[in-house]
Amino acid sequence: MRVSRPPGDDTALNLLLVSPDGPSESRRSLLRNRPFVALGTARAISFAGDMVSTVALVLLVSRDHPAKAVGGLLLAQTLPGLLSASAGSIADRFDRRRLMILCQLGQGVIFGVITLWLPPYIPLLALVVLASLMGTLLRAAAQTSLPTLVREDQLLTANALLGSAYNTSFILGPALGGAIAGLAGPRAALALDTATFAVSAATLLSLPLLPPSTTHEEGDSGRAMTAVRYAMRDPVLRGVLISFTLIVAFAGLDNVALVFLVRNTLHHGATAYGLALGIFGIGMLLATVLIVRNSSWRAERLLFFSIIATALGTFGLGVAPTIGVVFVAMIIGGMGNGVDVAAGNTLIQSHSPPSMLGRISGASAAGTSIGFLVAYLGGGALVDATSPRTAFLVAAAGTLTALLAVAPMARTRVPAA
Repeated sequence: MRVSRPPGDDTALNLLLVSPDGPSESRRSLLRNRPFVALGTARAISFAGDMVSTVALVLLVSRDHPAKAVGGLLLAQTLPGLLSASAGSIADRFDRRRLMILCQLGQGVIFGVITLWLPPYIPLLALVVLASLMGTLLRAAAQTSLPTLVREDQLLTANALLGSAYNTSFILGPALGGAIAGLAGPRAALALDTATFAVSAATLLSLPLLPPSTTHEEGDSGRAMTAVRYAMRDPVLRGVLISFTLIVAFAGLDNVALVFLVRNTLHHGATAYGLALGIFGIGMLLATVLIVRNSSWRAERLLFFSIIATALGTFGLGVAPTIGVVFVAMIIGGMGNGVDVAAGNTLIQSHSPPSMLGRISGASAAGTSIGFLVAYLGGGALVDATSPRTAFLVAAAGTLTALLAVAPMARTRVPAA
């Protein structure tokens, strides 16, 4: 049972996540937790399909459209994330099991239409936005379900295990999508993604009912801004939300600049670029494996060191003389990203009142989406105005500003035994 503490209470700033059974027993206990395993399996299947379809859609659009059209496609996937706080509010009000299943089936219908039609660019963007809206709602419901399915002392390990599934999908999904699209065409890859939605929805059927954590009659407390104001008064939640936004806004420009660094500065081709992306995923996976094996680490400290690792990896890209150094920098950056996600999600889940968890998680996702918009729009302009190396060095310096947001966590005290 999780006890909500009011903002300003010093004990609310201390999260010492130690399983009473020890790290190994905690992992075994989670892997015997059938609802948790079902949730993780469903999310891994769904995300792998998302990565397959993203590769297929980029290949499809780039075949007959300029690079700006590809950027528009990525923005269409990102923009609905700005509504994450509202999505969290919806997740707080309805049975989350049913909500997740309906979202998966809805996305399956949309991608089934895309697969059969292969629509022109503008209708395609509209369908992608609609599917991404459902995905935003799905993520909010999944995020708020975890504290219901596992004990509080298992949250860090549980988030790390989910991160491992996510990161494995990040490694395998693009490779699978590229292989299928190359051998059988983008339509075949999109058909595979359509099938993953049905499989994921079927897997979610094994979850227990996940009733709403708030009601329609709560009035002002049911609004997203109420939860955001609560988070901004809590030093831990405020630090997570602001740091997430800053990290993505700066370090996220690697999605724009990396291809130019590899191709134009270091004179390597698509294979090296794809390998660099895969190595980033390997770094994320390594980080989550380390957390799973060391679940006694404090989430606040992990978040602090993740920022440093992310900045170091980004700096490494800015000064990399060879593609080998790029690979090393991507591993470091990937590890920072993997730790950041697991630690930040754990802190949000542990410090949010149950009735506000969906909205606070949604606010965090909305901040991340804002960060991506800044990275995608500003990153391209910065690369064009200067160079990929300069862009990465600016990004590394900017990433370190996130330390200011998490600094109050360093002054927290561990509660007396």
